[in-house]
Amino acid sequence: MYHMQAAVRRAFPEVAYAPANEPSSFIAKGLACAGARDFQTKGFKKRVEDLIDGELAKILAKRYPEYKRRLALTMAENLVDSSVVPWLRMWRNGSIDKLMEAEESIKKDIPKWCSSNTPKDLWAKATHGLEVDICTSWCDLEEVQQACSTYNVNAVQFKSSVVAGSRAADQMPIPDFIKEPSQLVPDVASIASTIFGVVMFLFLPLLAHPVLLVIAAIVSVYGAQRALREFSLPQRVREYLLTDARLGSVRTKLVAQLQNDFLATLGADLDKMSQAVSAHVRGTVKDQVDREMRIIR
Repeated sequence: MYHMQAAVRRAFPEVAYAPANEPSSFIAKGLACAGARDFQTKGFKKRVEDLIDGELAKILAKRYPEYKRRLALTMAENLVDSSVVPWLRMWRNGSIDKLMEAEESIKKDIPKWCSSNTPKDLWAKATHGLEVDICTSWCDLEEVQQACSTYNVNAVQFKSSVVAGSRAADQMPIPDFIKEPSQLVPDVASIASTIFGVVMFLFLPLLAHPVLLVIAAIVSVYGAQRALREFSLPQRVREYLLTDARLGSVRTKLVAQLQNDFLATLGADLDKMSQAVSAHVRGTVKDQVDREMRIIR
């Protein structure tokens, strides 16, 4: 086509130019290549979509229980470290007079934590990590690798586009327990019993007789918990009752309790997540096919 030759000369005046001897042959070859690539991309899309339907949900179902456990643990640790432990340290060093005052401050601090962006951010980060893990595991399946090889698709590039483009978490609806923070507020009013329980666990074995052990435990727990909460204890006593080691034990007990509370509030959103991740992978496959078609054209 002479007008194309003239356009090429104008666009690239410094480049040597030689027109084809048989332009029709190049046109036929180009159309044949385009048809072959069109067949490959459509076949690849169909094969991969079948693998999404058959394998992606299985991977998600296998990973989901551990995801919920880790998310509940992360949220429990964050809540205890930000809204419980600092108040206990303040009571130990005398900044707060009575332990019951620290408990009241904790009760007020927890709803603030629940209403902040922290739970949502923790959920989004954990969910994004789950999505990346699922997409990576799915791309590493032998069937997916074989599909890439069969239809001449770069497996490394395809996996990179699927994993790097993970965005299903941003499109998923926020779980109900984050939208309604009242469901998230745990009961940590028994801080005194937790502290005293740690202390008693260390000293009760010193009592030899089983009957005396039971009586001493009942009397001591009933009286000491009240004294621990309501009395202004000397600084030495506070430091003795709540050493760093015992504070660590109290933290461990509270984290375990709160983890169970959070697990109870985590809804069965597996179906929603599965749909979101599947839609994302399907979109990535479509983008890959469109990219191949643009290269052909």
